[in-house]
Amino acid sequence: MTRSITYNLNAKLKDIKPYFLDIRQYAKLHPLITKAEREKDKEPDRFTIYEKPFNWLPIRIKYSCKVIDKGGFIIYHVFGLPFKNVTLSYLFQEQDDLIDIDFLIEIDSILPGKFILIRKMIDAQNKLMKSLQESLI
Repeated sequence: MTRSITYNLNAKLKDIKPYFLDIRQYAKLHPLITKAEREKDKEPDRFTIYEKPFNWLPIRIKYSCKVIDKGGFIIYHVFGLPFKNVTLSYLFQEQDDLIDIDFLIEIDSILPGKFILIRKMIDAQNKLMKSLQESLI
């Protein structure tokens, strides 16, 4: 299952890309992530993510994420969730002081409830992008 959305920010790529490359910075803006740590014994671009997916449900989840930087394209490969494969992609297109961010989420899973998960993740991205824009003002 795949979903995409495009965000438009008043920013320069050099100002926002660090938030996406270092998930510890990304986590400060993400409404569901409570903490992110670089994995010491792994590759330098792998992070452990701690998330509280629902305010009303007292559970926390933990998973790993590998960040792949391909210039104007950043990919997050997520490991350790009960899904076969989760990938988040960000494509950055810059024009003057504006940037378009094409966000793509891909979930390959046999588990039910993918629609709910994708809606929750898109909502979190909407909030993250709003927080990112506000932090740059």
